[in-house]
Amino acid sequence: MKNLLTKLRYVPKRFGVVAAVVVAGATAAMGFAWGPDRPTFTTASPAPYITFNSITDNPAYGDERNFMRVKPADAPNSAYSDRTTLQAGKEYQVYIYFHNNAAANLNLVATNTTVQTQLPAVVNGDTQSVSYINSPDAKPMKVWDETTLTSTSPVAIRMVPGSATIHSFGAVDGAKLPDSIITTGAPLGYNALDGKVPGCNQYAGYVTFNFVADQPNFEVGKLVSKHGANTWTESYKAQPGETVDYLLKYKN
Repeated sequence: MKNLLTKLRYVPKRFGVVAAVVVAGATAAMGFAWGPDRPTFTTASPAPYITFNSITDNPAYGDERNFMRVKPADAPNSAYSDRTTLQAGKEYQVYIYFHNNAAANLNLVATNTTVQTQLPAVVNGDTQSVSYINSPDAKPMKVWDETTLTSTSPVAIRMVPGSATIHSFGAVDGAKLPDSIITTGAPLGYNALDGKVPGCNQYAGYVTFNFVADQPNFEVGKLVSKHGANTWTESYKAQPGETVDYLLKYKN
């Protein structure tokens, strides 16, 4: 991820900052699900107030409303997508972009800014996962985007503990976020993970975390033996009142 940030140092600051991680795989955002409906802005005409991910022509990213994507963890950054087919036992990476769109000359800082993702417990067919960027100073206070996870058979989703990381040009670059990112949320920031995100693209950033698609596949068996004999068979003809032993076994 670090080399992606380095490359972006050659992009003029008015052009957005960290989102080139998905440039190679970015597609037009139209048709994907995000919300709520809100005023949009452009790179040339940023917002006159604090609002998140509402610029539609970020040269390093595209439409910021489409700010959540997923790829296999071992795939290149060009593989980030709005629709991901899961395979049992494989690890995946979630990407979430954030950008306070307030014009730089206004010096408007969003406070108590957090990121939060709702991961489905089980995916069977098409299932949506949703990410939120929240700040009480922003209009609207919460923006969201969703991505589609799909599987041809049921798989359980399990976050990889300790994998949530923030990427930024600020002092927080590379810092770990708490696993509460998938429950109550995790703080964002620039100089510290204090929830403070200044306006302007140079303070933008992105968060990644990994999850695994698990699919238990148990074989369960039961054998029986004359008590104490340890002669395990599929069947045993016991006499009335006789004690028998059972052996239960399972294999994942």
